[in-house]
Amino acid sequence: MLSLANRERRKSERRDLNERTRSAEQREATVFAWFKSPPSSRASVVSE
Repeated sequence: MLSLANRERRKSERRDLNERTRSAEQREATVFAWFKSPPSSRASVVSE
Protein backbone atom coordinates (compact mmCIF):
# COMPACT_ATOMS: atom_id res chain seq x y z
CA MET A 1 0.00 0.00 0.00
CA LEU A 2 2.78 2.40 0.90
CA SER A 3 4.72 1.52 -2.26
CA LEU A 4 1.64 2.27 -4.37
CA ALA A 5 1.30 5.71 -2.76
CA ASN A 6 5.00 6.38 -3.36
CA ARG A 7 4.67 5.32 -6.98
CA GLU A 8 1.71 7.66 -7.50
CA ARG A 9 3.57 10.53 -5.86
CA ARG A 10 6.63 9.97 -8.04
CA LYS A 11 4.39 9.88 -11.10
CA SER A 12 2.75 13.20 -10.19
CA GLU A 13 6.15 14.75 -9.39
CA ARG A 14 7.45 13.69 -12.79
CA ARG A 15 4.35 15.17 -14.42
CA ASP A 16 4.88 18.47 -12.57
CA LEU A 17 8.52 18.51 -13.66
CA ASN A 18 7.51 17.90 -17.28
CA GLU A 19 5.01 20.77 -17.15
CA ARG A 20 7.58 23.12 -15.61
CA THR A 21 10.12 22.15 -18.28
CA ARG A 22 7.57 22.69 -21.03
CA SER A 23 6.56 26.14 -19.73
CA ALA A 24 10.22 27.13 -19.42
CA GLU A 25 10.84 26.07 -23.02
CA GLN A 26 7.83 28.10 -24.17
CA ARG A 27 9.08 31.13 -22.26
CA GLU A 28 12.55 30.78 -23.83
CA ALA A 29 10.98 30.49 -27.30
CA THR A 30 8.94 33.64 -26.65
CA VAL A 31 12.02 35.57 -25.51
CA PHE A 32 14.00 34.30 -28.51
CA ALA A 33 11.23 35.39 -30.90
CA TRP A 34 11.11 38.77 -29.13
CA PHE A 35 14.85 39.32 -29.63
CA LYS A 36 14.63 38.27 -33.29
CA SER A 37 11.71 40.61 -33.99
CA PRO A 38 12.29 44.18 -35.16
CA PRO A 39 11.99 46.84 -32.41
CA SER A 40 8.76 48.21 -33.91
CA SER A 41 6.89 44.97 -33.21
CA ARG A 42 8.36 44.38 -29.74
CA ALA A 43 5.98 46.71 -27.91
CA SER A 44 2.95 44.63 -28.90
CA VAL A 45 4.59 41.43 -27.65
CA VAL A 46 5.46 42.96 -24.28
CA SER A 47 2.00 44.44 -23.73
CA GLU A 48 0.21 41.09 -24.16
